[in-house]
Amino acid sequence: MLNKDAKIKRYIINTHPKVLEVHDRRNQGSYCHIKDIIKSDNIKYLDCISKKELSKWFLKNPDYHGCIHCLPDFAEKNKKILP
Repeated sequence: MLNKDAKIKRYIINTHPKVLEVHDRRNQGSYCHIKDIIKSDNIKYLDCISKKELSKWFLKNPDYHGCIHCLPDFAEKNKKILP
């Protein structure tokens, strides 16, 4: 079940140790499986509000990557750090 933070947070993290993936809820598609992440309780909400802030977050958390479907610029293969 979504808490009140879920309604205002744009970026969410799948914290499953084998995934460590960030999703953009504004750009999510059916391949993102956000509902499954929420149901499995492997979810955290990020306070980032811009892609620049998200880029800084990735610098501090290099084990994580963006979902190839909703955050392709930050996907493992394409990871770009914004200036």
